[in-house]
Amino acid sequence: MSEPDVQVDLSSYPDINSDEFYSLTGDEQIDLEDYHTLTEEATAVPPGQKVLCQSFCTQEESKYQMCQGNVEVVRLQVPQQIRWKCLKCGHNGIITGFENSSCNLSRLSQEEVIDYMNKKYGNPFDIEDGPGFDDFTGGEFPIMSPEEEEDFVNWFNSLDENDRQAILADSGIDIDQMTDAFRETTGGLDPGKLYELMSANWEVSDGPVQLNGKLSAAELEKSILFRNSRALLLKAQKEDGIGLTNAGNMQRKPISELIPECIWPEGYIETVKEYNKVINEHDVWLLHSFRILLQLAGLVHKHKGRLKGVKKNAKFSLKSRSGELYRHLFITYFRKMNISYLTDQYDDYPYLQETVPYILYRTQQLADDWIPFDELAEQVLLPSSHQEIISNNIYNTNFGDEIYKMVLKPLELFGLIETRKSANRPKWRYFPDECRKTPLFDKFITFRI
Repeated sequence: MSEPDVQVDLSSYPDINSDEFYSLTGDEQIDLEDYHTLTEEATAVPPGQKVLCQSFCTQEESKYQMCQGNVEVVRLQVPQQIRWKCLKCGHNGIITGFENSSCNLSRLSQEEVIDYMNKKYGNPFDIEDGPGFDDFTGGEFPIMSPEEEEDFVNWFNSLDENDRQAILADSGIDIDQMTDAFRETTGGLDPGKLYELMSANWEVSDGPVQLNGKLSAAELEKSILFRNSRALLLKAQKEDGIGLTNAGNMQRKPISELIPECIWPEGYIETVKEYNKVINEHDVWLLHSFRILLQLAGLVHKHKGRLKGVKKNAKFSLKSRSGELYRHLFITYFRKMNISYLTDQYDDYPYLQETVPYILYRTQQLADDWIPFDELAEQVLLPSSHQEIISNNIYNTNFGDEIYKMVLKPLELFGLIETRKSANRPKWRYFPDECRKTPLFDKFITFRI
């Protein structure tokens, strides 16, 4: 997965309405104005809603020629950032540090936002797809698409109880009617329960998503991710740690020592050796991903050219603490690490990652026996994730393959599911196409909703 082309922290720059703004160079002023415009348009609507911007892409295609493609922008809440991408050339970036900026319109009321945008662009501004207050107080319940319904549910449940009751009383909406329709597509969850599930804190022991940290090493022995991450952690905790190259990757000698100590998917290392005369860290992408995961988990760090264990977290490598290490790695992988990284793909899937709690919930219900990826995808993908996959795979959209790469393959590496190729799967198709839970799934994950 590639880094974004541009990363901007607005808190590091003066506000465009301040005197300090004019101390910037002309090019810096133009760029900052563009980022302010993107931020305004992303924060004028609810988080998670994609917006097609009024402005066009200014990336140079050639000398004196700009791309001028349409730019799509979206605001995320976890993490707090704005992502934008040109739909023509693919130029993209991330904006952070906008919370206290004057261009953060999310701090205004909807009426103030509409008034501001109307004055700026000189044409009526309508939040067509977002959960605006006026849309739901017109005396009758509107007809909504699945995307609109999901946006409404997220917005509605983010309000406090008094505001929710006031809106329902003023509008005459029969929330029970909407809830019944909603349950049919969410495995029995009503909107409130879905919101609780999606926003759950995985670290606590009494939340909607409960992860068992008391599993034994024997129960986890078939987990490739756990076994290999622990082997890498133990090696890094030795006095000399693991030697690193000038580029910051592990040296070839410790890699050659780790490969036979670890367990791998069938044929994985054989394929690596077939295509590489000498093996570097990035050639064994799984090992590289496990090293990144350990760093994000705060278990290893780079120090003076070596990869070393973090002393304060040394307890996690103890065999008696295997369950705690497994739980910590699981939370880090799905809540802190970008799930696209393991796949080495260009596109990110922030919406899909946000819905992982729901995917786990539905997989627990549906995968007692072998189930095709395509069938599972139909049941576990919420509208935002469904549309995201389409957007990232314009020419060839296979929902089963995408959910395998992003979610099911990691679950397989954690030992929570097993996969296979069905009898009808063409031989040339590399990926499996069916999965089912292992006994470890229900031992590790419990839902209380």
